[in-house]
Amino acid sequence: MASTPGQGSTLKVTISASPTTIVQITEIGAVTRKRTVIDFSSLSDTQEQPIASTLKRGDEVSVKGWLDCTATTHAYLETSYAGALTEAWLITYADSNAATLGFSGFLSELSYGPASIEGLVEINCKIKMTTLVTVTP
Repeated sequence: MASTPGQGSTLKVTISASPTTIVQITEIGAVTRKRTVIDFSSLSDTQEQPIASTLKRGDEVSVKGWLDCTATTHAYLETSYAGALTEAWLITYADSNAATLGFSGFLSELSYGPASIEGLVEINCKIKMTTLVTVTP
């Protein structure tokens, strides 16, 4: 049975027309596709009513990492968030086929911390997808 390791996976954002790896990433959350389901039935219906399942919903991907204030890619995340920029993103998994998930989206959340004596300061963000995910094996 084949499996896909997480270690070695990368997250890239397009900066100046070039996909650029975001450094110090420790976790890329699940990429889940969902549909909004609307039930049109009511109590007065005598027959089953159709349920609309064709409405697609933009999803989010959560990303965590260690904050590096000297990293240009971390500075760019702040610029992207402040400008509400829709970007081209790539997640490349570290399997033998280098599966890549591509999508467009914008940063809906960006946070720093917590800062504690137990660990390093984190950078956390959520990317709201504005397109469907394209999977390239």
